[in-house]
Amino acid sequence: MNLLQKGKGKVANGNLSLPATGMIIIFISCILYSLEVPKDLREAVALQIQKKTLTKTEVLDSLTTIRRQTAINSESGVAEKGSLRSFRVVIRGLEFKADLVFETQPNQEILSILAVGTLALRRIGSGRNRGRGYVRCTLHDDSGTEITQKYISLFGKI
Repeated sequence: MNLLQKGKGKVANGNLSLPATGMIIIFISCILYSLEVPKDLREAVALQIQKKTLTKTEVLDSLTTIRRQTAINSESGVAEKGSLRSFRVVIRGLEFKADLVFETQPNQEILSILAVGTLALRRIGSGRNRGRGYVRCTLHDDSGTEITQKYISLFGKI
């Protein structure tokens, strides 16, 4: 439900204030372009494909697997006809990197909220409620130094 459409909230200075709860939601103007495997892995795979010692199918099979599931009839305990589904999932332990691009330089308060949000994110994927996979997210600065804990320690103090 969009609270603004229902007239239950108001926006001021990029913040959504919900008077009934006293909660304030801060809109962070940020763009996540794409997730990528680490650069060294991308370069190694590209080189092996170029040398024709590795095919694109072998790369796909080495980084993903296929999971299957079906709906079970609760009364009979038998699989529902036509309910078998297959989907490709990323293998456990694979790391991804994504750059966050901000319209304006985020201040410490915004970074502390973002840090808390990254720790709150636990599951992603196409599972019905929680996602299929466990994920651990961290924030890093331009030099690659992990900064999540630094900004979590500021959360609620600024």
